[in-house]
Amino acid sequence: MEGILERKSPEELAIISATTFDELFSVLDKIGSLEGSQDTHSAAGLKGIIDDVRTGESDIASVTRIGGLRGKVRDLLTEESKKEKEQTSDIPRVGDRILFEKISLKEGRSSQVEGGKVLEGVLVKEIRLGEPVSFGTGNTSNVRSMRIEGGRVVIETQTSTYVLRKN
Repeated sequence: MEGILERKSPEELAIISATTFDELFSVLDKIGSLEGSQDTHSAAGLKGIIDDVRTGESDIASVTRIGGLRGKVRDLLTEESKKEKEQTSDIPRVGDRILFEKISLKEGRSSQVEGGKVLEGVLVKEIRLGEPVSFGTGNTSNVRSMRIEGGRVVIETQTSTYVLRKN
């Protein structure tokens, strides 16, 4: 029966216990380096490779398997991707029917649309910074910022702040 249960080193346990990339990087900093059969991998070098994988500049195969690191990076990438999809799922796409509620007017600005009014239409083109939102029945002024706030898409233009929802 001996050998069936594999014992994990304290370093490997710390690596596989990380739940975010920040935690993983802290673990790597504490460990200092990972010793392979032929190479020693410094924490700084490993973090650089992991960052390259996260940005798509390198493949997951470039991360060493030592200490379960490659598997942990793969798991964290999957989790990060899920979170990004959740955050962007409410952002309307071209062709979506949208409700556009004006929640405030910037001080010293004027607008044809009253605060609290809901505009409705079909999104004609992708929402981009520096361009108006086009939704079939009208346009806003140029978009300055867009963010997810409390599960809602909030768009700030030169004159107003809107909450955007898919209908």
